[in-house]
Amino acid sequence: MQQEVMDLQAQLTGMYAQVSQSVVEYAPKIVGALVILVIGYFIALVLKMLTRIIFSRFDPVFKRLMDRPAHSEDTSNYASLFGKIMFWIVILFFLTAAVNFLGWKMASDGMASLIGYLPNFISGLLIIFIGFLVSNLLKTATVQAAQSANIGQHETLGQAVRIMVLLTAFIIGVEQAGIDVEFISTVLTVVIGLSVGGLALAFGVGGKEAAANFMGAQHARKQLKVGDNVHLGEVEGRLAEITHSSIVLDTTQGRVMIPARFFDDSICASK
Repeated sequence: MQQEVMDLQAQLTGMYAQVSQSVVEYAPKIVGALVILVIGYFIALVLKMLTRIIFSRFDPVFKRLMDRPAHSEDTSNYASLFGKIMFWIVILFFLTAAVNFLGWKMASDGMASLIGYLPNFISGLLIIFIGFLVSNLLKTATVQAAQSANIGQHETLGQAVRIMVLLTAFIIGVEQAGIDVEFISTVLTVVIGLSVGGLALAFGVGGKEAAANFMGAQHARKQLKVGDNVHLGEVEGRLAEITHSSIVLDTTQGRVMIPARFFDDSICASK
C-alpha cells in the first residue's frame, strides 16, 4: 500500500514537472500573443477614430442622399458605423497574427480562411450600401420628374424605383459576397424588367401630355392676355392666368383650370 502511494506521488510529481516545463516554455509565446493583441487593440482604436473623422465630413452628403435635412439628428451615424467596421477588421487581423504566433494551426487556418473571405464580403456590403444611397437619389429624381410631367402617384413611382434599385444592388452585393442566389436573381430580373417597362410607358404617356400642355400654354400666351373673355370648348369665362401647363378661367361657376393642350386641340374664341 505504501509503495502504491509512493508510485502515485512520483507520477503526480512528474506530471507537475512536465506541466511546469511546458508553461515555462510556452510563456514567451503567450506573452508575445498578448503583446500583439494589445498593439492591435490600440491600432484599431486609432484607425477607428481616423475613419470616423474622415467619414464625418461626408455626413451631410449621406443625409442629402437619404433625403433628410442636413441639420437633422440621425441616430444612424454612418461615420460611427464605418469606424466600428474598421475597428473589428483590424482586431481580426491582429487576432489571426496572435493565433499564428501561438502555433494553433487549426484555429489559424480557420481565421486565415475568414480573412481571405473578407474582401468579397466587404465588397458586397459596399455595393449594397452604394445601391442604398443611389436608390434614394433616384427616388427623389423620379418624384421630381413625375411631378413636372403631371403624373399622378409620383411618390409611389419614386418608391418603386427605389425598391428596384435596392433589390438590384442587394442581388449584386450578395453574389459578390459569394452566396448563390441564381433563382432569386432570375425571378427579380423578370420583375424588374416588367416594372421598368411599365415605368417607361407611364413616363412616355405623361411626358407627351406635359409637352402638349407646355406648347399649348406658349401658344395661348401669344394670342391671349389676362382679362380676355375666352370660350374654350364648352367652357367660357374671363382669362385669369396662363401657367406653364394650364389656362385658368374665371367662370360663372367659379375658377376653372383647363390643361393648356386643349388650346391647340379645341376651338378657342376670345372677345
